[in-house]
Amino acid sequence: MAIFGSKQKGRFHFELPDEWEDQTVYHFRGPVEKGVEHTLMMTIDRNPQEDDIENFARLRINALEGSFPGMETLIDEEITVPGGIPAYEYTFKWIPSEDMKFVEKYVFAFKNGMGFTFYVRFEKNTNKTVGLQLPEVIESLLPGVYKPVEE
Repeated sequence: MAIFGSKQKGRFHFELPDEWEDQTVYHFRGPVEKGVEHTLMMTIDRNPQEDDIENFARLRINALEGSFPGMETLIDEEITVPGGIPAYEYTFKWIPSEDMKFVEKYVFAFKNGMGFTFYVRFEKNTNKTVGLQLPEVIESLLPGVYKPVEE
């Protein structure tokens, strides 16, 4: 059974059969800048099959490459996120139209035996403003305990 929070706080309870596992995708709303509402999505893989961060990231990156017209890779390398946690960053830009230029950033990390994927899309200019907040946001999310709250 997975229990998130309490009924008093407006959260919900659910039960899954033993063969099913919660793989929640978290969605965080960020600031609106230059007309762009920023969101961060965090996906948790509670039982990653990969044992190193590059393999974990590469499997997910390979599925992305070539998916967007005119996609250009900007960053594809191992990094360290705040807190000294080894991670992998994959950032690319793509231009779906003349007036739309996006930078998409993925950061992959391992913590407590789980794999984390962070994803955010920036407008070309907001990558240099809102994008600077991303390491701080990741640092605040990684120390969390991503297991169901026990009653």
